[in-house]
Order: sequence, then structure tokens, then C-alpha cells
Amino acid sequence: MPFSRNIDVDIDTGSWGRKAVPAWIGTNGVQSVNVTNALLLLGALTTPHALSAGSPERYWACVRYFSALTSTNDLRIQSAFLDLDPHQKGILSDDFGVAISTQWLSDRMGGFARISDGRKFAINNGLKKSASNIAKVGPGKCPDFVVTDRSGKFHVLECKGTQIGERSRDKAMENGLPQKRGIAFGRHVLGERLVAGLSLVGEASNAKTSLRIVDPVFAPVSEVPNGDAPRARDILSRLMMASALNLAGFPRTAFEMSWPTGFAADATVIPYLTKFEKEGLSQSRPERTATLRQEIATEVRTRPPRGQNFVVREVRLEIPAIEIEPGVVATTVFLRRGVNAQTILQLGQNNLDFQDVLDDQTPRGASAVVEFANEPAKARLSFADKFFTEMEFLI
Repeated sequence: MPFSRNIDVDIDTGSWGRKAVPAWIGTNGVQSVNVTNALLLLGALTTPHALSAGSPERYWACVRYFSALTSTNDLRIQSAFLDLDPHQKGILSDDFGVAISTQWLSDRMGGFARISDGRKFAINNGLKKSASNIAKVGPGKCPDFVVTDRSGKFHVLECKGTQIGERSRDKAMENGLPQKRGIAFGRHVLGERLVAGLSLVGEASNAKTSLRIVDPVFAPVSEVPNGDAPRARDILSRLMMASALNLAGFPRTAFEMSWPTGFAADATVIPYLTKFEKEGLSQSRPERTATLRQEIATEVRTRPPRGQNFVVREVRLEIPAIEIEPGVVATTVFLRRGVNAQTILQLGQNNLDFQDVLDDQTPRGASAVVEFANEPAKARLSFADKFFTEMEFLI
């Protein structure tokens, strides 16, 4: 399949201790990862809920790294991208760490049902009072992602990435393990708690890109007892809907959707909030609701639903020449995002309560799953019947 790349996978089975390593984790060795799906996931469901409407990340996050890849069968970075300044190089490494780690996990467990960033999930779920002094960055921060598999179990994932080598990668992982804060789940609904570290190599390297998987011990900042699992799954579904609305061009609506009913920024939560979030929450809920409904009215008026199913936004990007497969080159990519039109129209109705519509439109049960569909020059990611994002290369 085009853009599938091989990586070496190192499962640190010893880190599981006396626990059994689940069979779906797999074994050490060479595994293939679809980079197209990985970058779709990076640019879509892992994008912040409060992303500015004018941010280039809304589209560029999906495609900016394709030109960094070599056309080899294994995952390598072109030499030109090894000479970036340290800040840009670090961003590339971190983003690849997230993209490849999350896609690997999705592949191994047979697909996600839901995924959201750990910080926002912890805030929505409720923080322990002792969590108020925990840093947003460094070894004391929340895990990167909370995931549910198709059986409903919860998994926690922290991602690392580097281009400096496996020793540097392993050190970064180890430094975070002893005091890593996480989210605790009741044992009947708990899946795996993983740290994944990616070591990227350049095209001239004698080494290979490798992904290391570790199962560390977490000290939780937020807890989900067994009986609260349905509520926690609904939180993840709502946060995914918030990401979808934001990417589809409804940032105000997404912002409101990303908070639970009656949310108050108390002393425990404030250290976890960004400056943008604090400013947004300083407005009253009626003020925010009026703003989001004006946003919906404007967007729907200027960009009506296509086929009555989705409100769609499409952009065409001219990109550096990339080799889709041997001898097949693309210099143009189309990116499309669509959000369920009925959801948008109902959220925008003044005579309906926003929270009631939100509860009604949030996917639940077996239908609330993330799915991928691939064609030779096209990849599509969808969540239930509520959202899709796809990229299509013009060849």
C-alpha cells in the first residue's frame, strides 16, 4: 500500500512485571505502519479543540511531513530535514512520535473506538484535589491520549519522538516513568497504560527507525471507577465531536462542546487551563452560546450542506513533489473535512437547548468508532456518521 513504511518494534515485556502482556500487543520485529493514516490522525483527532480558525495547522498538519519521507520501504527522513534548526527538528520528531505511535496502537488493537488528549479528558472527568500543583509539561503532566478500544476498555498512551538516536529516546522515556501522572481506571475497564518512543533515522543511517513500547506505573491525577465507564466513554465521544467541529470550521461551537455541563474553573482545574481557555470561560454560558449560534448561522449560510449530509470544507494544496509509489509522483493534494449537517443545524437553533442537542447528537455505543478507508491515492478517516476527514493526492 502506498506510504506504508516498515519500522522495528521493541516491546519491553519486562516492564509489565507480573502482568501478562496482551496478545494483541504483538512481538518484537519489523512491522508496517500506514503513514497516510498516521498523519490523518495527527492532523485530525489529535488537534486541539481551541485551534484558531485561521491556523494553518487546520490542514497543513496532515501533509507537511510527506515530503520529509524517503521512498524506501522502511521509515526514513530525507537528509534535508535532518538539518533543520533544533526547534523545528524537535517538532518534527514529536509529531512523528505521536502519529506513528497512535497509528501503531490503532493497528494492533484492531482500531480505536474513541481517542482524546489526556489533559482535556482529565478536566472533563474531574481532577483529584492533589492534582492542582501538577505541571502541564514535563514528567508531571497528564498522558498524551486516552483511548477506548472496540470492546470498551480504556487505554492510556504517552508518546515520545527523537532523531538523536535510541539512547536519547530511551532516556526521555525513562525520565518520565518514575513520576508519570496518569488517569486511573477501574480494573474491569482498564486496558493498557503505555509509553511509546520513536527513534527516527535519516536516509543515510545504518540504523533503522524503531518504536519502543513500555508499560510504566502511573500515579493518577484523575480516576474512573468501573461504574463510571459509560460516562467516561461519553466524555471521549464529546471531545472527539469537539475536535471534529473545530476542524470543520466551527471553533466557537467546538470550544463550548469541549466542557461538561455546569463546568466551573475552580482552583484544582485552573493550572491545567491554557490562557485561551481561561479567557473563553470568563464569558457567561449564554454569551458563549449566542456567539456559537452566530458562527453556525454564518458558516451554514456561506457554505451550505452538500447532499444534505455534511457541511464540507475543502482546500487544495500545492506541495513539494512526493513519490506516492515508485514512479508515481504527486504535487497536489486535496483535503476535505465534513461534519454532520443535521448536528450543525440543530446546534444552531435558538429554540433548542444547546446541551440537550449536544447530548442527543453525541455518538454512543457500537457506532462510536474511528475508521479508516484507503484507496491508492486517497485516505479517509471517519467517526461514526458525524465527521470525516480525507486527503486525496492528484496524480
